[in-house]
Amino acid sequence: TKMEQHLKAALAVGVTAEIDQLRSIHQAGQEEEEERSGRVTQLLFLFVLLLFLGLVLAVGYLRRVHQTLQRSHERTTQVAEEYTTIVNATPSGVGIIDMEGKLVKANPALLEIFGYEAGELLNQPIERLVPERFHGQHQQFRKAFSNNPHTRAMGSGTSTVRGIRKSGVEFPLNIGLSPITLDGASYIMAGVVDTTEFTRLEKAKDEFLAS
Repeated sequence: TKMEQHLKAALAVGVTAEIDQLRSIHQAGQEEEEERSGRVTQLLFLFVLLLFLGLVLAVGYLRRVHQTLQRSHERTTQVAEEYTTIVNATPSGVGIIDMEGKLVKANPALLEIFGYEAGELLNQPIERLVPERFHGQHQQFRKAFSNNPHTRAMGSGTSTVRGIRKSGVEFPLNIGLSPITLDGASYIMAGVVDTTEFTRLEKAKDEFLAS
């Protein structure tokens, strides 16, 4: 009948409209999802870009720090080598003593004065170069100097300061002390002069004048 035909037509139109509406909603959802996915991709790309730039900057900074430290190390090494060269060429005896009283460095002149070979005095107590009867007095003096470090001299031309050679022979000497700092640690630098010949000449002069 015509009524049925109209109902079928209306139903067909309604279904088509509903399908179109669902298709439109689905398409809008897809577009929104694509837009959201695009934003996420952009944010991810931006994050990766910032991370890459951060790594580039960090690598550049670390490279500059490494170069600075390397130059500083090279300069420190150069200064240490120059210092060692100067000390080794000094005609006077030079010894570096740590705050525990151990000899950590001795130049060739110091070794020659006391009659030792290279390495024999390394990390040895400085009292090894002092006559045994003066050990206690010397330890007290060293402790007092450590508590109040300052540049000072021990002895004079007719010094009563005594040293002892490896052979056991005692001899007169003059000593100059200076506090120094190496690599952040405190040390005492001792300059030593053997005054045996000077003392002999002074004695000969006094004997001549007295005769």
